[in-house]
Amino acid sequence: MLVVREALIQGKARPAHKRISMGILSTIVLGGIAGWIAGKLTGSSFSLLGNIILGVTGAIGIGFLGSLLLGTDVINGVNLGSIIAAVVGSVAVLWIAKLLGGKR
Repeated sequence: MLVVREALIQGKARPAHKRISMGILSTIVLGGIAGWIAGKLTGSSFSLLGNIILGVTGAIGIGFLGSLLLGTDVINGVNLGSIIAAVVGSVAVLWIAKLLGGKR
């Protein structure tokens, strides 16, 4: 905490727009990885691109729900906890897509 505080005082902290864009980029990358993993876990018949798109959707959704319900960032960079959370979100979105899309 002290390091962050000193960085802010010295003006070395990243601007807000760079933190946001990095958050979006890491969510997209994590979502892509999670979509691929979720596709393998569920035996999805969607294409690789479809799994990745649904994975990004799941990562964004679980990130939003996590921050809403827990008050903290669930997806907070490229780490194991974020990947697990994104895979859970991706599996949920793939399951919903299968239900809405009929037999696949």
